[in-house]
Amino acid sequence: MLSISSIAIKIQSAARILLVLITCLVFFTLVQDYLFASFRGGGYYIEESLLFSSFWLFFIPLWWVQWYWLQYKVKVSVPGMLIAILVPIFIHLLVYAGFIWLFSGLFFKLHFAVKQTFWFGLTEYLYVLLGFYVAPVLLKGWYVQRKAVDEPEQVSPVQESSPLRQLLVADGNRKVVVAVTDILYLEASSPYVMLYLEKKKLLHRETLKGLEAQLDPAEFVRVHKSCIVNCKKIQAVRSRGNGDYELDLVTGTVIRLSRNYVSHFRQVFQQFGPQVTHIFTQDS
Repeated sequence: MLSISSIAIKIQSAARILLVLITCLVFFTLVQDYLFASFRGGGYYIEESLLFSSFWLFFIPLWWVQWYWLQYKVKVSVPGMLIAILVPIFIHLLVYAGFIWLFSGLFFKLHFAVKQTFWFGLTEYLYVLLGFYVAPVLLKGWYVQRKAVDEPEQVSPVQESSPLRQLLVADGNRKVVVAVTDILYLEASSPYVMLYLEKKKLLHRETLKGLEAQLDPAEFVRVHKSCIVNCKKIQAVRSRGNGDYELDLVTGTVIRLSRNYVSHFRQVFQQFGPQVTHIFTQDS
């Protein structure tokens, strides 16, 4: 994450670059007006050329206003982005025309009307206005996408403290509510999960990994790659002598505990009784 000082340095750097760019554009406009007047054989008035070159100066404040607006006021949507482009263009042309009208009325013999200058700016600089004011909008869209990729999704405290308690599962032609406390174990059957209850089994349309993230990790623990067991349904733990274990469930079903999951299983299962520590210690 960028610090406040680094952001300030980036803003200052961008401001300097923008100021240099605007200065160069004003200079090139003066040169262009001079060459155009010479080509046509007309007179060149540097005061008038400077006055109309003020068009470029309004980019400096309006660009920063537009960027602030994009950062804090505008949502990333097509209508919002269009407004963020068209409103600055309109304001730019209006302020430019108003400035020319005011300044020419005070210091020039020829008084340029607001409407005349507005349409001059629109026809002469429309492509420039679009280029300058579309760029921050595209940058905003890129920044939002980059931020979404870089920042992991935040899990709210409510989600963390509220594990799944019930499942709505298809049972033939009907849907039934299954309490997770009634589940003996879950087994992957891609792209489904088989839920094993005491008297039946049900096929649920969800991945094992997805369900694991929703279940209480203090009760449900993975025992091998494709199986998760309800620790409260385990009656006995027996060593197989090779690092693996066998879990005897209350129904008599035997589930294999892979040696790769023994360490985590021991940590979770120890909370259900001190005898478990003795079982694992004996085998070590």
